[in-house]
Amino acid sequence: MYLGQIVEIARASDLLENPLHPYTQALLSEVPTLDQTLSEEHALEGELPSPLSPPSGCRFHPRCPIAMEECRSLAPRLESQGSGHRVSCLAIWKEI
Repeated sequence: MYLGQIVEIARASDLLENPLHPYTQALLSEVPTLDQTLSEEHALEGELPSPLSPPSGCRFHPRCPIAMEECRSLAPRLESQGSGHRVSCLAIWKEI
């Protein structure tokens, strides 16, 4: 969930093995592992928009590394990827 909007739904194992939404990918990349040294770098750049005044279109587009022009004005729906895995991302669905 990002700014109150569900961006991806899947079984835990599917989500961990194959995250599709850029926000899910960024979250999982921040999970520390035992062999990892701490870094000041983060997967997401930019400022977090206000939840009281979220951006139009996809709420994640200001920080999304694969955002397209359509993402600024069109709010994506959760679409099925199969096997109960659903993702809300215009750029992902354009690729498939």
